[in-house]
Amino acid sequence: MYAWKSKSHTVGKPWGEETCWNAPWGTKGKIISIKQGHRTSLKYYAHKNECMHCLRGSAKVYVKTDSDEFCDRREGEYGIFEISEGDVMLIMTGVPYRFVADQDDCILLEIVSGPNNAKGVMLEDDYGRV
Repeated sequence: MYAWKSKSHTVGKPWGEETCWNAPWGTKGKIISIKQGHRTSLKYYAHKNECMHCLRGSAKVYVKTDSDEFCDRREGEYGIFEISEGDVMLIMTGVPYRFVADQDDCILLEIVSGPNNAKGVMLEDDYGRV
């Protein structure tokens, strides 16, 4: 195969929306729009890494970790990262995280590598989802 083409689809979320696409060989992506004053669920993926690029706005990223190695500051069991337009962040397999858009709307580009059927494990959710 020398090239590949597909269509994206948009899924509404209580905190915004995701425009998703899949590609061959375990690669897929999303454009994630988080509305100001909202946050995503606290979740992790057991079998994929995620690379996030902030396209517009800003967000706090809460990462459940016992390491202070890379975060901007700590709040209890979370390392806090402040991201804004142009920032790129990698979230490794098995690391719980959530995005909070408390200052303005945030738009992220997410590229993941791992099995296309890898499902997230939701730990907490503000909207009653399981």
